[in-house]
Formats: sequence, structure tokens, C-alpha cells
Amino acid sequence: MPDPLITTARNAAAKYSDLDREQATALLPHLTAGEIADLAAVGNLPEHLRADRVAHLLAAARVADGTPPFLCAVCCTYKRPKLLAEMLACYLAQDYPPHRRHLLILDDAGQFRPDQREATWSLVSTRHRFRTLGEKRNAAFALAPPKTAGYLIWDDDDLYLPGAFKAAASALAAAPWSRPSQVLHLRGPSLVPHKTGGLYQGGWSFRRDLIEQTGGYRPHNNGEDQEIAARLFAQGICYADPVALGHPPQYLFRDQLPPSATPHLSGAGPTGYADHARRGSAYIGTLNPADPAPAALRYPIAETVHPRPF
Repeated sequence: MPDPLITTARNAAAKYSDLDREQATALLPHLTAGEIADLAAVGNLPEHLRADRVAHLLAAARVADGTPPFLCAVCCTYKRPKLLAEMLACYLAQDYPPHRRHLLILDDAGQFRPDQREATWSLVSTRHRFRTLGEKRNAAFALAPPKTAGYLIWDDDDLYLPGAFKAAASALAAAPWSRPSQVLHLRGPSLVPHKTGGLYQGGWSFRRDLIEQTGGYRPHNNGEDQEIAARLFAQGICYADPVALGHPPQYLFRDQLPPSATPHLSGAGPTGYADHARRGSAYIGTLNPADPAPAALRYPIAETVHPRPF
């Protein structure tokens, strides 16, 4: 991006309306949050950068300013209290500034207190089950703190390395959708990276304005990730790969779950969502993080990247 263009946009906000999409996107990393706010106040931004887009522009600018955007991991849980406690321990081990992050857990098995609020995370629990997983995910988005600039999709049965929030922030500064190209699988005392092949939404992230503009997930119980991905591609939405941006994979997918946990919904068939409801569950009350944290968080990441295992 040539300096004259940057100077023009900074000193004469009206000129910004003359930039095309590619030029405007290239310009953003060079502007501060205050400058973008000033440009937005002018009111003559191009159609694709009007008021409904300003939120993600500010988020990108804050990354450039050194102020991390406020991100919220949203986790939908159901009858997996022990695994959920391990996931919570992963969240508390994140190296992202605590005052710039939150974890919102939504439980519709009624296993916990209705409203548990902690310093940087909260849990909402109800006995009224959502009709579909897609609707539950959207409800979790709606419960996130109002200042949230981006959502991380976290699964209750998987693990996340300490750099997960930083990797998501980096990707969401470059594109409205973070879609990692690698996922980790536990193989003995080692974390082995595999290609995702476009799957593994438990490692995805979205800018808030993207979810609001697209309406989030559709009312599906299985394959909701493939549906939203197809819809985003059809709309020409681009994504960024945090691995390509220099971050090692941060999402650890558990191939095998303990017998006491509800099985992976993706492999449970068309009746899996209903089948899960028939499993017994005990009231837990207060959710506490696993102590000690999962040992896998300290395992080394292997160098060789393998094909997607399934």
C-alpha cells in the first residue's frame, strides 16, 4: 500500500469513499481505531463499509494498535460434565489478556446452577432443551457480552492449547471467518497435526458482524457446520487460516470419548440428538475447572502434518 494513499485517507476522510474493496481492505491495517471511527463518522463510506461493517473494522484496527479485540468462546454442552471441566481448564490457561476474553457455556441438560458467573466466564444452564443444535449455538451467541467482537466455537469434549485466542484474533483481523487448516490429534504423549480438509468447526471463529449479517446457524442437529460454510462460500465470504499466519494448531480433537460421555454427534446418525436426551444425567451444581489441567496441554506438537484421518 503506497504511503500517499494512506495519507490521503487519513487527512481527507471524504476520499475514502473513492477506494474500492481491495484498496480499503489493504488500507485497514495502517489505520488506528480512532482514524477508522473518524472515517465512519463522516457517513460516506462505500456500501460494503457502512455502519453495519464498522464493528469489524474497529476490531481489526485495535489489533494494529496493539489492543486485542474482545473475544468470546461459546460452548454448547450436554451431559459431559467431566470433559467440560477439562475444557474450562484449557480456557483458564489461555495466554490472551483476561480482560479481553470471555467463555460462555450454554447447558440445556440442567446439570448446573442456572446462572454461574465468574470473572472471565459464565455458565447458563436450563432443563429446557433446544429443538436443534443450530438454534442452541445462536442462543449462545446472543448470551455473549455485548462488547464481543468475535466468537470462537469451542466444543465441550475437546481441548484447546493456550494460544487459541491469540490465533483466532490474528485470523479475525485478516478476515471475518477463521478456518484453521490443521487440527491436533492425541497420539501417545504427542500432539500430531492433521489437515482439516475444511472440517472441524470446533476450531472455527467468526466476527460478530458476520454472524449478525448471515443469521448464524440454521436449525440443524448434524452438519450445521457444512451448511453454514456452504452459505458463506456462496456469499463470497473469505476466511483466514491462523496456521498460515504463523500460529501452530491450537485445537485438539478427541477421537475417543469415555463411555460415560455422550458420543460425538457427528457420528451418531440422524437420531443422535434425540438419542442423547435419553441418556441419564446427574445434577452437578457448580462447575469447577479440572485440577490438574489436562496433561495433553504440555505435550509437544509433532513436526509432520498428516492427512485428515476420516
